Amino acid sequence: MQVSHALPLAAALLAMTAVAGAETVRFDTQILEVEPLLAEDFADLDAWDTFGPVEVDAERLLVGGGGEGGAAVLQETVEGPQLITLTARVEPRGKSTITFCGSGEGADAASYSVAFMPDGIQLIEMPGEKMVDRNATLGTEERSEYHVAIMKFEDRIRVFVDDRLALDYWDHGEPGIAEPPLEGGQIAFSATDRMEVTDFAVQRITRREVAMIDELKDLHLQTDLREATIVAGTSDAHQQAAERIALAIEQRTGAKVAISSDVDLPDDGAVIALGNFADNPLIERLYNQWYTIVDRRFPGEGGHYLQTIHDPLGTGQNVVVVGASDDEGLTRTTDEFISQIPESGVIGRLYEVAASAEYEALTEWDYGERLIIPAGWPLHFALADYGSRDDPRHSGIVYLVTGDDAWAERYREQM
Repeated sequence: MQVSHALPLAAALLAMTAVAGAETVRFDTQILEVEPLLAEDFADLDAWDTFGPVEVDAERLLVGGGGEGGAAVLQETVEGPQLITLTARVEPRGKSTITFCGSGEGADAASYSVAFMPDGIQLIEMPGEKMVDRNATLGTEERSEYHVAIMKFEDRIRVFVDDRLALDYWDHGEPGIAEPPLEGGQIAFSATDRMEVTDFAVQRITRREVAMIDELKDLHLQTDLREATIVAGTSDAHQQAAERIALAIEQRTGAKVAISSDVDLPDDGAVIALGNFADNPLIERLYNQWYTIVDRRFPGEGGHYLQTIHDPLGTGQNVVVVGASDDEGLTRTTDEFISQIPESGVIGRLYEVAASAEYEALTEWDYGERLIIPAGWPLHFALADYGSRDDPRHSGIVYLVTGDDAWAERYREQM
């Protein structure tokens, strides 16, 4: 087992400046001004409700042990934007969890949780125990110590492990349902085996800004399909489309590619993801992070959608979305994608939309009237009345839902 020897979180992640009881902290491009709410030295358990084996020992909270699971729930609730930092040491088996914004009981219980498991870490939303993001590179089989920072600001959750972004989620609700994100609640720790927590602190985020980027990363504009993995849903239509694409790549390039249904990116190589938000877990993950907008509503009945997403997770891997809202559209978008596979197997940027008539009609829209996107999701697009009639976001949105390059050019001019 490999044990992390990273510096403590305060040294490894944060550049701090004390100002009248407040601090300025930075995580990647996120600059936060925070105020202290809670710093727990675990001198006793008076502030915690406990279940199963839980104890404190030399400024440590020990949850579970001896093959028996345990949990500790902070009695005090934490509301509003918050930053939670701690060091967690976990066993290489079972499941250890950090829960925040917790409220309710039983089937109505609502919360977010970061779960540490042998095959990776996950961000889980309740009710429904829905996995909204996952990182397969940080499993407990590979390490036992995690320096964790959880940033919850409005509808955005970012989880940092050591000095890297590990999990990222926009809680903008289910498609077509404008449910607000959880704003606060209780914090809890639980483990099916054993979990040790130290350096636990909670701070309120009072201000947030994004640091300017002064150097562009490699844009990874080329995608090599010869090294790709096809990620499809489990339906017959998905499997048939995946087999057709695999055969076409082999016939054109001589390379054999794998077909998978995994939610995670493979260790290397590009990914060809089929379907939409509702029938492909990998596309759902990218959709929740605003990398793609293909779902049951868009591009609509019989429509097709081809998109390359360039290095979305910072691994150097691109994703080709062969998208559609239904099986008819999936057949069409598969045909279109296959027609564009070159003998070299290397493709450039793709963004092609053949949407249903209600979306295509937007190519005739012009400034001076309110931009109304057909009802559906993403909600941000459905309510695209920004006020300014010459706002570049209008042009960008029309381009996204129509694929009309004229609107992309107009967006560039306005920017």
